[in-house]
Amino acid sequence: MLNALRREFEVLEMTNTETIIEYFARVMAVANKMRSNGENMLDSKVVEKILRTLIARFTYVVVSIEESQDTETMSIDELQSSLMVHEQKFKRVSRDDEQVLMLENSRGRGRARERGSYRGRGRGRGRQPFSKAIVEFFKCHNLGISNTGTNKNAAWFLDSGCSNHMCGDKGVFAEMVSEAKYFVKCGNNFRMTVVGTELQKNLLSMGQLQEKGLSILIQSGKCNIYHPSKGLIAHTNMSTNRMFILFNESSIIPIPTTECLHTSSDLTYLWHQRFGHLSYKGLKTLQTRKMVHGLLELDSSSIVCADCFTGKQHRNPIPKASEWRASTILELIHANICKPIEPISNSGKSRKGWVYLLSEKSDALECFKSYKKMVEKEVGAFIKCLRTDRGGEFNSLAFKLFCKENGIKRNLPQPIRHIKTESQNAKTEQL
Repeated sequence: MLNALRREFEVLEMTNTETIIEYFARVMAVANKMRSNGENMLDSKVVEKILRTLIARFTYVVVSIEESQDTETMSIDELQSSLMVHEQKFKRVSRDDEQVLMLENSRGRGRARERGSYRGRGRGRGRQPFSKAIVEFFKCHNLGISNTGTNKNAAWFLDSGCSNHMCGDKGVFAEMVSEAKYFVKCGNNFRMTVVGTELQKNLLSMGQLQEKGLSILIQSGKCNIYHPSKGLIAHTNMSTNRMFILFNESSIIPIPTTECLHTSSDLTYLWHQRFGHLSYKGLKTLQTRKMVHGLLELDSSSIVCADCFTGKQHRNPIPKASEWRASTILELIHANICKPIEPISNSGKSRKGWVYLLSEKSDALECFKSYKKMVEKEVGAFIKCLRTDRGGEFNSLAFKLFCKENGIKRNLPQPIRHIKTESQNAKTEQL
């Protein structure tokens, strides 16, 4: 079994039609089966297997992950979330590519009509404006091109030496005071006026974050930003050049919304359950006698409690006397397995019993086979019926098959919960 699972794990590969979630589910299903069969399946082995068997479009993603992170300590959840972010970008780029193809086809048909009606020369006739928003960056794989060739709002660099947050895009500021002037003191004690220029990178001041009450924890190559009431709001890993970069999409932790859910519209039925399914009459008594402080005014409920109906049902008593008795030898055999006991046997004189010492319960079948051969030769008759309890040693597949092959009828007690089966198998319990 384990060798078959190992072979199945080695041949696993991602298909072009699979998503990241589907492929992870398929790999983890095989890995969990191997763990349940005793295989020491580490997370690092699963991570390496997934990175090795992804399709071709994730090649640059795999190279980036292997260079920037340690795959030996990387968890499966971190790998899945990182690959899902890139998968969403692939889907967005594919939709834009389809729009570009439709635009190119319509433009090509327009040229054919122009050439058929007018024979002129020249470039650029009939062209439509090309949208730069559908171009993907080579390094960061984001969409859109600005004047500087980079998406400035995509990444923010955490800087401990930056006094204030800095960004080259005026659109990200809620308020801006353009008349304010600031000075910078150089190493030779010369003061220079700060002039706003085309800033290429966004800087996030760690000092200004702490002034707002945020806590920044940098440990083991990871940076986490905590809010005093909301908890973790952003996290990022250290890049290859020992910098911490926050991305707008993948680094911000969504804040869960708090909701208050009402458990039940019928307060009487709710308090009926809270008091352990106390009757409505009993609830009325608690209310009128003021035995419970703070208990609301409760009316009669229209809800019928199904659990109360089930609990009040009664069962018929199990008959103590047997419905039929064996009339011939070996017509009915009683069998049971018990632990070592000290009381003296209480069996009647009209029955004969055999006691076998077993080291394990699984030896019951072999013991019954030897008993069957011995007693049938001694008496000259065949065993017709065997009465046992519903223990696993008597209900195994091998035991059932042996009784079926030899024509032995099974007589088992009723499988009723919370009812002991001693009264239905009393003869062997008295031995």
